[in-house]
Amino acid sequence: MGREFGRIGLILAACAGAVFGLSRCGDGISDREPSRLPNRLYVVGPWSTWGTANLPRIVRLLPSGALDTAFPGIQSMIGSIFSAAAAPDHSGIYVVGSFTQIVDAEGTTTSANGLAKIRNNGTVDTGFVGSGMGLTGGGQGFAVVATDQHVYVGGSFSQYQDPVHGVTSILGLVRVGASDGVLDTSFTTGGDGLSQSGGDEAIHALALDGDFLYAGYQATDNTPDTFTIQGVSSAAAVNKIFRINVANSTYSSLLQPGVNGDVASLIVSDGRLVVAGEFSLCQVQARVRICSISTTSGAADPSFLPGAGPAATVESIVSTAAGIVVGGIFSDYRGNAAFAQIVRLDPASADPDAGFANTAGPVGGNVFSVASFDGAIWAGGAFSGWADSGAVTHSVPNFMKLSDDGGPDTEYLTLAKSPDLPPGPMVPAYVAP
Repeated sequence: MGREFGRIGLILAACAGAVFGLSRCGDGISDREPSRLPNRLYVVGPWSTWGTANLPRIVRLLPSGALDTAFPGIQSMIGSIFSAAAAPDHSGIYVVGSFTQIVDAEGTTTSANGLAKIRNNGTVDTGFVGSGMGLTGGGQGFAVVATDQHVYVGGSFSQYQDPVHGVTSILGLVRVGASDGVLDTSFTTGGDGLSQSGGDEAIHALALDGDFLYAGYQATDNTPDTFTIQGVSSAAAVNKIFRINVANSTYSSLLQPGVNGDVASLIVSDGRLVVAGEFSLCQVQARVRICSISTTSGAADPSFLPGAGPAATVESIVSTAAGIVVGGIFSDYRGNAAFAQIVRLDPASADPDAGFANTAGPVGGNVFSVASFDGAIWAGGAFSGWADSGAVTHSVPNFMKLSDDGGPDTEYLTLAKSPDLPPGPMVPAYVAP
């Protein structure tokens, strides 16, 4: 694709309630109380080293930001990880990307095509997607959400392979068994998926809320598409966002006419779908690069008014108790350069929070991913350092745990280690022994 900003931006890592406390998960998501289990943060991306440690593609952090040495990571990978989702049974994480081979913590080599499950001990769960299976034919996964029963994968692919069905022709979205990785043909099946009328359509964002799966995608042009599920094509044109009822595998036209540009990130919170990326119209209303849509009526929220909005692309959003944190490559918000690359918005009005990342923020680069974990905001990107509220820059590249005012967390500065390339999504997860 000509523009691939969403590839390393935060894409919802699991159903919203399990990860970010936004809403209840559907499709049988676990309601088990995990409070006695350790709470950790998985981070995935294209790097080879984290600090001085040879920890390619995936690390697990303590709430302080220190490396969790109980997780050995993997030894190597051909390709990269673009997104991940915590397993609801706390046994590890599902990862998607461009990878074709993983050498795990024990030195075992697995042929894995764009989808795999990494256990909490750093080994590949070969019972999930068998060797040589997955997004074969050069496919890539950009987004993933998981429930007790199923894993949903969005991306740029034209087929899925498993040991039961062999190779199935399918475009951009699949649901597979959470334990065996077998294609669930009661959801999308042969010939289903997102049409390629605009060329190179790729789903980059997924969010699951109750019985509904929300998806956002990118394409090389803005030609409307169709989505086919169980052989039935959408009657209305699909334009960069759509919704599917996962309980009965039907398409919903609620989110049409959609947005007029690419989607990098989306979240569901309090009856609203918040969409972000590179667009200027949302449900035929002027909304620059971020928009809030009612999940009941499908209308753009008339009070959520970004105005001139972020000056350039939004890469990632996350909802917190204090507001919606927005990260991207923008140099200002509503023309105010104090809010560059990261800003926190009032979820009702889209007004910027002057008490967060005003004088503080990234230095020498952009923010590609944001997450909420253990009461703090975490940011990843391509930056050389992070300024505190006194405008003093701390030279910690590419990854930062933030304080309440958007500056660097002081404890994290004492132990900070950084990846050698910008990290991608961050996945909060409880870890079972």
